[in-house]
Amino acid sequence: MRSVGVLAGVGAVATLLTAMQGRLARVANASMACPDWPLCEGRLVPRLDGLVLIEWAHRSLAFVTALVIVAIVVAAWRARFARVWSVLALGTLAVTAGIGGVAVLNDMQIAPIWSAIDEGTAMLTFGILLALAVRARVPVARGTATA
Repeated sequence: MRSVGVLAGVGAVATLLTAMQGRLARVANASMACPDWPLCEGRLVPRLDGLVLIEWAHRSLAFVTALVIVAIVVAAWRARFARVWSVLALGTLAVTAGIGGVAVLNDMQIAPIWSAIDEGTAMLTFGILLALAVRARVPVARGTATA
C-alpha cells in the first residue's frame, strides 16, 4: 500500500506539471508546433527550439505521467488497494491525451469547450491521484472496506 501512496504522490505532481505545461503550450500557441501525434515532426525527439520545444516538453511530461499512472495501477492491483481508483486515474488521463491527439490529428486549434474538458479531466486525474496518495498514508480502522 505504501508503494501505491508514493507513486500516487509522484503521479499527482507529474499530472499537475503536465497540465501546467499544456496550458503554457496553449497560451504560447505552441499546440500545433508538432503537426503529428504522438510523435513530433515524425520523430521521437524533434528539433528542440521555439514552439516545438514547448509542445514537445508537454508531450514528454504526459508520457512520463502515463508511465507513472500505469505503475500505480500495477502497484494497486498487487496490493489489492484502490484498484478502481487507480484505473479511473488511467482512464481520465487517456481521455485528456485523446482530446489533445484528436485536435492535432485534425489540424485544428482545440475549441474552448474541448479545452475546458481537457483541463477538467486533467484536474480530475490530479484529484484522484492526490486522494490515493493521502488515502494510502491514512490508517484504516479494522473492519472497514477499501475500494
